[in-house]
Amino acid sequence: MIDIGRTNELKVERVVEFGLILGDGVDEVLITSKWVPEDAQIGDNLRVFVYTDSQSRPIATTDIPFAEVGEFACLRVVDTTEHGAFVDWGLDKDLLVPFQEQERPLQTGDKRVFFVTLHERTNRPIGSSRLSRWFEYETDGVQPKQEVSLLVCDTTEAGTMVVVNDKYRGILYANELFERVRVGDKRTGWIRHVRDDGRLDITLQPIGHAANLDARGTVLEALRQSDGFLPLHDKSDPAEIKRCLSMSKKRFKQAIGGLYKSKQIEITPDGIRLLS
Repeated sequence: MIDIGRTNELKVERVVEFGLILGDGVDEVLITSKWVPEDAQIGDNLRVFVYTDSQSRPIATTDIPFAEVGEFACLRVVDTTEHGAFVDWGLDKDLLVPFQEQERPLQTGDKRVFFVTLHERTNRPIGSSRLSRWFEYETDGVQPKQEVSLLVCDTTEAGTMVVVNDKYRGILYANELFERVRVGDKRTGWIRHVRDDGRLDITLQPIGHAANLDARGTVLEALRQSDGFLPLHDKSDPAEIKRCLSMSKKRFKQAIGGLYKSKQIEITPDGIRLLS
């Protein structure tokens, strides 16, 4: 069965006036001449994306969109009409985001994270910015300290919301965020806590021993770029440490403690100095 809104591996069945007919042994779909590879022959397998035309008929293309059905992506709004908003998802035909699938009204030029799904009645791919309904909340596949991929999707009073591993809902708390992030940014993160409601507390810093090694590396690199001296110490203002090193004062103190014990730095009343 051909999956609409997803990439399919299909065989060239026959040549028609407007292109090729592709099939999987059960269903068939047209790929127009514009998208037919020059060397395609009957019996070849083609990797194509299948979506629907303006009359809801399945159609194939060799272009691959920024996101397929079941995936999240940051997309730009290119138009608004009486039917909803249209976003650029990497194909000639833009993706419709119906009004009922908009978390808040969309305007041309907006960049938002959307989930791609199929319209219940027409079976057409559509976008949704009402992300909460599309997250998975059964979190058996993740655990604390696990490294994960993140997509920044929104900012709230509590912190920055992220899509975790393209399926879970996570949050980066504002008081633990030491770098600027924007909607659409992709980052690597670590799970700090798995909550009972299926949501994940996330940090951008490694946890445990790996975190200490990462912080030490950051301090050493900053020293090398500052002629071997930084005017920071255990009495420095936390905001100044955050500004210079993008880490908390607690992590900074742990880092310089480890570097001091390994005789890589010396700690003076006015800062830390790199030892040759």
